[in-house]
Amino acid sequence: MTLIGWLIFQLIILLGCEEVKAEENIAYASWYSYESCRKEGTSGIYAASGERFNEDDYTFACWHLPFGTKVEFTNIRNNKKIVAICTDRGPAKRLVEKSRIFDLSKAAFAQIEDLNKGIVKVKWRVVKNQWERISKKKEVKNEKRVRIKESHRNRKPGYGGEK
Repeated sequence: MTLIGWLIFQLIILLGCEEVKAEENIAYASWYSYESCRKEGTSGIYAASGERFNEDDYTFACWHLPFGTKVEFTNIRNNKKIVAICTDRGPAKRLVEKSRIFDLSKAAFAQIEDLNKGIVKVKWRVVKNQWERISKKKEVKNEKRVRIKESHRNRKPGYGGEK
């Protein structure tokens, strides 16, 4: 490779890196609650991930991110930030076509904007792509469920209707 070829190659790499650095993820986000899910015809109890929906947890719905992805949302207007976990699919397809990419839970939205606004322009970035629960109550409930399941496994045959 000649010196000129090497310089052109390096220039292409540098220009490409600058474009990536300059790119910001900006989208519109709305909020949803148990009541709004019921109005749309879903149960409002379970999210698409199978988790129980709790409007007081910092969660969000999105069509293109995997469940369990942690995302930091920053309100562009007031610079308030939150971190939430993807547990559901949404918003409705008709809203996605209008650039509304995220549906934040009621509590998550309330941290960065007044609920009466309804929609907010946010900067977003993926923080961590792994499943982590936000609500401590859920962790305690799941631990109790595991203990109950284990105690059922340890029962002797003939007790409790085993086959």
